[in-house]
Amino acid sequence: MNFAPLPDARPEDIGQTISLQINIDEGKQFYVSGVQILGLDDDATQRALKDLVLTRGVIYDSRLVERFLQNRVFQGDRPRRPGLSYQIDEKSDLVGLTLDFRPCSPE
Repeated sequence: MNFAPLPDARPEDIGQTISLQINIDEGKQFYVSGVQILGLDDDATQRALKDLVLTRGVIYDSRLVERFLQNRVFQGDRPRRPGLSYQIDEKSDLVGLTLDFRPCSPE
C-alpha cells in the first residue's frame, strides 16, 4: 500500500553518465478490513466477492485486486470495470476496499 521508490542519481566523471540506484521501501503490511461492492444485485455481488478472493482479516495483496480488475466482470450483458477506492487506516494497518459498479452519470 505504501510502496515508495527512492532514487539516488550520481554523476559519473567518466563518460559523462549518471549512475542511478533505486532503493525500494515496501512499507508495512496491511490487512483487509472489509470489501464493499456498489451497484450490483445480490447474486452478482456474491460472485464478485468470490472472484476477488480478498476477505476480512487476510493480508492485502494488490496482485489479487489487479487480477480481479483484469478479468471481465459482467452485469447483465455489458462488460463493466468498477471504480476502485481504498480506505486506509495507518494506525491499525487496515485497508478497506470499495468496488463501484454503478454507471457514471454524464455531466
